[in-house]
Amino acid sequence: MAPVWLPVLVVCAELLIAGQTRLWDRDEARYGQATAEMIASGDYLVPTFNGEPRLHKPPLIYWLMSLAVRAVGPREEAFRFFSCLALGGTCLLTYQIGRRLLSREAGLWAMAILASSAMPIYLGAAATTDSVLLFLTTAQMAIFLRLASSGGRARDVILLGLAMGGSFLTKGPAGLLPAMVMFAVMASDRRATGVRRAVPGVGLGLAIGAAIFLAWAIPANHATGGAFLRVGVGFHVIERSLTPLEGHGGGIAAFLFYYPVVVLVGCVPWAGALPAAISSVVGGRVGDAEFRRIVVCWAVVPVAAMACVQTKLPHYIAPVMPALALAVGGALARWRQSAPDARDARWLWPVLRADLVVTMGAGLALIIVPPYLGVPGLWAPSAVAGAIAMLGAGAFFLRFKSGVGRLALGTLVGTILFLVPVVFGVMPALDAIKLGPALGEDVRALAGRGENVAFIGQQEPTSHFYAGRRIDALETAAEVQEWLRRNPGGLLVVSRGTKDLLEKITGPLAADTVSSRRGFNYAKGEWSDGLVLRARP
Repeated sequence: MAPVWLPVLVVCAELLIAGQTRLWDRDEARYGQATAEMIASGDYLVPTFNGEPRLHKPPLIYWLMSLAVRAVGPREEAFRFFSCLALGGTCLLTYQIGRRLLSREAGLWAMAILASSAMPIYLGAAATTDSVLLFLTTAQMAIFLRLASSGGRARDVILLGLAMGGSFLTKGPAGLLPAMVMFAVMASDRRATGVRRAVPGVGLGLAIGAAIFLAWAIPANHATGGAFLRVGVGFHVIERSLTPLEGHGGGIAAFLFYYPVVVLVGCVPWAGALPAAISSVVGGRVGDAEFRRIVVCWAVVPVAAMACVQTKLPHYIAPVMPALALAVGGALARWRQSAPDARDARWLWPVLRADLVVTMGAGLALIIVPPYLGVPGLWAPSAVAGAIAMLGAGAFFLRFKSGVGRLALGTLVGTILFLVPVVFGVMPALDAIKLGPALGEDVRALAGRGENVAFIGQQEPTSHFYAGRRIDALETAAEVQEWLRRNPGGLLVVSRGTKDLLEKITGPLAADTVSSRRGFNYAKGEWSDGLVLRARP
């Protein structure tokens, strides 16, 4: 029963996490607002944000979100529901792959490791594309293994095509990563049989997936007068690959430092076992040659591909997480049966010691730092989480070589205990000081039906989302003066610093302050004062 109830528990846990905070700037709010506008307009072909075409991503994530929103209303859990569901599905697929390639025990450990790692937990509770893409990526790998063993049944080819089409409709060219992994696996198989039998099926799957994507892309490009091809592909794909956008990333050399750190952080609390697990897989001590090819290609190809993309963000390599979970899960299952090989032990115990030091330091920071941040209600749950981290590290140290199985089980239990104060205390405290949602909620409460709203200098997407209406974007002092003149009774949202600057340029604004908020802008990493001004008649 464990393969069934554990994914269900993962979905339930992620839904609990999803309900603890309002949407975060900037991606979650953009996806949420675009979904709300899609539902309001009835146009499911071209997503929009604040009335303008949003060509960053294809529409599958908006379609999925709209189903949940229509069912239960525009709640945070609705926008995040399919991310939660997708993570549960990914865990189940990871178990099935582990069972097929290794053993039932290895599959269970891989599923538990994936479900309790930092990056999947985060992505599974976020209203973004990444958890859905992770599920579709893992589904493709599971179907690929079936094709490799069966030689290509029609049902599997169709399922692969549907999963590929879904990936393309979720994140465009990023959906090609699984196919790249598959071809790398097939190219590395020197035998005439084995995974090479999957070549025709993969090719047909790609054709089906491309047809599904084009069935949307061609009408969408026509409806936008070619903007989808020009902006969605030309800018958000090609330009993002050639130039770091919004200050994210750098040259290929940056990946040598950036992505290894991302992988380790994303695998917390299992990062300490990762180097030894990789050693065990590469050295042929876990699984057979087929398992080694699949896991190595699955882990390396997406990282190498994303290294060539100049814009770099942590979630770009999320598709490697199931492969890493399989490596660690397989190694743990083996180490539970016999002591780690000397070649693995030279990685395992020193890295685990370093991991303990980092955990103790992080736990101490959670206790010491929050009182200096000035966030109401943060210190108590943070201190509890820090104490759990330190006590867990201490218990781990005392039982350091009592058996890998006990240590792994203790890590899993400790992670669950640590998440309780974080989810139900730390996250709500951090959510309460968000500036963008507070300003948006003030606008929603203050604006009448016929009154226009404009933003200048304080235009985070959460403000748009929680205002629940179209908002004019102003850029210059002259535009502000003209807008105030033409919209008596309208609301202008502005930061205090921007208001002071405007009044230095044009003199006192013809508007009165009706709401004042101080909060933290997480997107910019700074405290700020936000004002809502009402234009004088």
